[in-house]
Amino acid sequence: MPSVESLEEKIRERLNQLGPSHFGARKWYKICAALDNLGDTALALKSYRKSGLGRTFPSQYLRLFGVLQSIYIQQDSIKTLWTEIVGSWSNPLSSSGWSRIRRLRNVVGGHPAERGGAVARITIKTQRLLCTSFDNSTNRTVYETIDFKSALRDYTHEAGQILASLYEEVTKPSWREP
Repeated sequence: MPSVESLEEKIRERLNQLGPSHFGARKWYKICAALDNLGDTALALKSYRKSGLGRTFPSQYLRLFGVLQSIYIQQDSIKTLWTEIVGSWSNPLSSSGWSRIRRLRNVVGGHPAERGGAVARITIKTQRLLCTSFDNSTNRTVYETIDFKSALRDYTHEAGQILASLYEEVTKPSWREP
């Protein structure tokens, strides 16, 4: 499976062949912004894969929150590309890496005080994150251990599959140049 970075480049190249006249100005600028964000977040995730989360708690928190936010932005970019180019979007299953990472970001990095969310500091080093949050529907505290590396690996594979499908879509004969 090609990487997110290489798929972003291939999709960008193909869409640039079609140009703004194919999509209209409003849609074209959304597509360009989504591609730019996709490429930028791929660089951020590449840095994480190379360097990890760091050695000290402050750097681990900063990098964990940065990786989670990068994935969140990347997911939104992929969804935007899909909806603007293909059409309707189906959310991935709740058990998918995509959903596990998004839920983790929302609990520990997206308004965590409102959700009663936190990650146990000591678990960041092993990247088997013990997360707590408050479930308003059951009125109980929820404890969940998330294997961050596994969820990220699953997410990366799923994102690659979605982008590969998107690339296949824009290279079909029906997508002729204007």
